[in-house]
Amino acid sequence: MMKKKQSTLLLTALLTLGSSVPAMATSVTDTATATPTFSYSNSTLPNFESFSNEKVSKELKERKEMLEETIYADSFKELSLGEKMVLVEGYFTVRSDIHKENQKTILSVTDILELHRIEGDLKKESDNESKDNALISALIQEVKTKDMSKLTADEIKNSKELMNKLIGSNKDLRTAGRDLDTLIHTQIKMFNSTQLRMLNKFGQESEINGDKEQALELNKKMLKLTEGDIQAYKKVTSLLSAQGKNFFFVDNEVIETTIPFFTKNGGAYIDISDMSKVTGFEITNEEKKLTVQNGDNKIEVNKEDSSASFNGTPIGKDFTVLDNGKLYLPIHSIFELFHYDVKWDGEIQKIVIYKQVYEKNELDSLSVEQFVDSLFPQVPVEKVEKKADKPSTDKQPTKEEKIQSKPQQ
Repeated sequence: MMKKKQSTLLLTALLTLGSSVPAMATSVTDTATATPTFSYSNSTLPNFESFSNEKVSKELKERKEMLEETIYADSFKELSLGEKMVLVEGYFTVRSDIHKENQKTILSVTDILELHRIEGDLKKESDNESKDNALISALIQEVKTKDMSKLTADEIKNSKELMNKLIGSNKDLRTAGRDLDTLIHTQIKMFNSTQLRMLNKFGQESEINGDKEQALELNKKMLKLTEGDIQAYKKVTSLLSAQGKNFFFVDNEVIETTIPFFTKNGGAYIDISDMSKVTGFEITNEEKKLTVQNGDNKIEVNKEDSSASFNGTPIGKDFTVLDNGKLYLPIHSIFELFHYDVKWDGEIQKIVIYKQVYEKNELDSLSVEQFVDSLFPQVPVEKVEKKADKPSTDKQPTKEEKIQSKPQQ
């Protein structure tokens, strides 16, 4: 944790701006060096030996080791409280096929009490971090919104140095201080190899034990967390194809279709009811008009002549296909109009679609120092007034004097 004195100095420096800062916290967590405020030790974890079944006991001990490794990982600190609890609960789950007398997931009373205790500790930790983040975010806003024209160069320099130290201790705070609606945020990888190893291990166990649905769900999570690992794609495709499912992929998520694609002139068409399953898309099916909306963009289709417009601009006729009372949309055109990349993956023989996003904004490439510099006014370089040239004391002769001074021939 950073010293209280440092935060006080920053507050003092910023108070010279003539404003008050909400006293939301008195310290800022240094994520690079701080240890968790919650404490886990072997004695506080569940008593795994209480299970008489040797196989269960062995499996739970393995998961206990993975749990201890996970809760101290940097990536674990970045998760929300809900995400942390979902992850922790996974370590306490006992496979139902081990206990034949109960076909549902089993949690012992000891485990349930322990989960409540862990949740309380994590919530306390989360609340403390929120207060620290709120403090620094408030300070950033103070700097951005106040008139600093009256500050001296030294005052600006000192404030910048303190802001650098505070913001440098928490990588997420720069984002909080930016103009959020002008930036495109990219997803952050929040899980490390420990979580992926756990999913892979449990997925293999589920498949071996014949639990195909459990294996499928775990591999779907693997696909999402690995951001499209080809092996995860292959495994999910294999499991779904074995069930005779119709599906495609959007942003590393499976979209199962109730109705197979309709094919026309070599192009694939998707039923409007299946199109509505894709996150972010809204389908409004009226008597004479069909509307497909994604964010601020929308496609309107006139059902009478199948003509379509995108944000009011006509894009042609015969846009849709009507077959046996079902209305289909061209999957390539519909997604590409909404700025998605549509590709055919020959390796898994499936359509794979990704939303086009900016991977990095110009501000994202700024260092902490550059970001802080952007908050403060640039201190002008002191100008040195150029002194006017003194008039020469040597009197220059006039034209007439020059003529008169010429020697007579």
